[in-house]
Amino acid sequence: MVRTENNNRNLVKVISVIIGVVTLVALIGYLIVQIIRADDMPPKLHIISSYDSTGDQYEIEVENSGDITAKEVGIQLHVKSQDSVMGTISLSIPYVPAKSSKNTMVSLDNQWLSADTLEVVSVNFQIP
Repeated sequence: MVRTENNNRNLVKVISVIIGVVTLVALIGYLIVQIIRADDMPPKLHIISSYDSTGDQYEIEVENSGDITAKEVGIQLHVKSQDSVMGTISLSIPYVPAKSSKNTMVSLDNQWLSADTLEVVSVNFQIP
């Protein structure tokens, strides 16, 4: 009878160890899969402009469709009339959060009122 109790205790210990090891392996496997799937997409900025003729100004929308915030966003725009560059506008936005957008307004000087196009020349940003 003593042998049966020792066998039962050993069986319980073995089953407990197996369950613990299986749980640990499953947890580590799950974490590895989550790390592999969690590739954050870098900032992807889209510049959208619309002209407001009543105030002679452009509304500039900077949209970030990436998974990471873009900070220190710098945008350079050319003011053009009939394919000739009349001037350059530089915009600076402190940050554009992931999956969101920021808006700003650009008013035109009197010398640029004949402009018919606003062209994006460059967009740069930093990743925090």
